[in-house]
Amino acid sequence: MHRKATFVTRHCSTHHQQALFFRLPAELRNQDYSYVLKKGPYIFKIKYLKSIDSTDERFALEPRTRNRFGLLRTCRQIHAETVLLPFALNTLHFNNVIIFKEVVDWLSNKQREVVSSITLNIQMGKDESNATLCFINSQRRNVTSITELFPNLERIIVKNRCPDEDRVQTTEVDVRVQHSKQLVKEWMSGGIEGKVNLEYQDV
Repeated sequence: MHRKATFVTRHCSTHHQQALFFRLPAELRNQDYSYVLKKGPYIFKIKYLKSIDSTDERFALEPRTRNRFGLLRTCRQIHAETVLLPFALNTLHFNNVIIFKEVVDWLSNKQREVVSSITLNIQMGKDESNATLCFINSQRRNVTSITELFPNLERIIVKNRCPDEDRVQTTEVDVRVQHSKQLVKEWMSGGIEGKVNLEYQDV
């Protein structure tokens, strides 16, 4: 009996605190939500699976912070008010175009619509450069510009990375890198028409 009474007291106390919180103006609640959820950038990396036939996602979100999205599980109303904020408040960082495609396919339309900032690593080495070109060419054939995928983008940073073994430039490497950069630029620039801040960095 005592344990039940204690549970009821705690439950009522929590419910009362939540009721008081929801009486705050939406602007103040959003400030609180932003303070908790603005923890980016969110970095998506390859997740190596034990089985190639696994149905799990092939990417992982870093840094791995315990209870990163605990606020969203507080109650239904808070979940409804905050479910899109992690994507709206933070930069999404993709380590390569393969991860980019995986995550874009995984995100819902509503989640993609609120993303305002992304960073994409483009590796210009031989192997990944081929994957990069195949992906970008497929996007261009399907007339899928970056702003079709993320209609409310405000900022894009493309980081061009060259593997150590290719840092000693040869004519072949230089031609491949320049061709890759040009395709990336054409794909990224399509449809943004000055409304998105597009920045390139060589790292």
